[in-house]
Amino acid sequence: MIDSVNTLAAHPKQWRRLKDGQCEIDKAVDEVLRWASPSMHFGRVAAKDTILRGVQIRADDIVTLWHASGNRDERVFHRPEVLDLAVHPTGTSRLGTGLITASVPTLPRWRSRSC
Repeated sequence: MIDSVNTLAAHPKQWRRLKDGQCEIDKAVDEVLRWASPSMHFGRVAAKDTILRGVQIRADDIVTLWHASGNRDERVFHRPEVLDLAVHPTGTSRLGTGLITASVPTLPRWRSRSC
């Protein structure tokens, strides 16, 4: 989460909004995690054959999720190039969700909210 400090330093207006209580801390934490993903990518092995957005993925293929790309996906986020701490991101891939959710996502959120 070290990049969260850099992110807020680079966006002083957003930092002031947060500091002045103009943003809910939970939304702000999720938005910073979207903006400054704590991990760059991770890979998984496909459990079965499937097609994802027209691409054939076969069982045992290695599939990699690139957080930075996913968290700027204009099909998922309205104005993904803008950091807005008052907006709650939806569909974020900041830590991996769905079938591969682990207990790890709790740590950055908990640490950020307790500071």
